[in-house]
Formats: sequence, structure tokens, C-alpha cells
Amino acid sequence: MPGPDLLDVADPLTHLAGAWSLERARDAAWAAAGVLWRLRGLPEVDEEFTERLDQSVGLVSRCLLVPLRAARADG
Repeated sequence: MPGPDLLDVADPLTHLAGAWSLERARDAAWAAAGVLWRLRGLPEVDEEFTERLDQSVGLVSRCLLVPLRAARADG
């Protein structure tokens, strides 16, 4: 039966999984924790950094939720 190739349908997920690195994510989390620790005495800067960190984590999280294209049964 004609239809999209399974690899074509899964391509966005394959690309995303290939770009993900647990080691780099862990390193980034530790770096952010270190910065937050050092900024604890500067409330205004700490708040700004925390807001930006929250936004960037949200962006990455949304990228992880990339939907796969639905395979059409009618080809």
C-alpha cells in the first residue's frame, strides 16, 4: 500500500534525538546552579537570570514536544 516512508514520518524525532546530549544538559544544569548560587546576594540580578533561565528551559521543553507528522492512510 503506498504511503509515507516510516523514516520520513519519524525524521523530526530522529533529528531531535540526535541533537540531544544528556551529558551537555547535565553540565548546563550544574553551570546554571553555580551561577544561581553566586547570584544569591544580588536579588535583582538573580531574579533576571532566573527568569531568563526559566524561559530558555521552556523553549527547550517545547522543542522536545515536536509532533510527528501523521501518516495519511490515503497516501
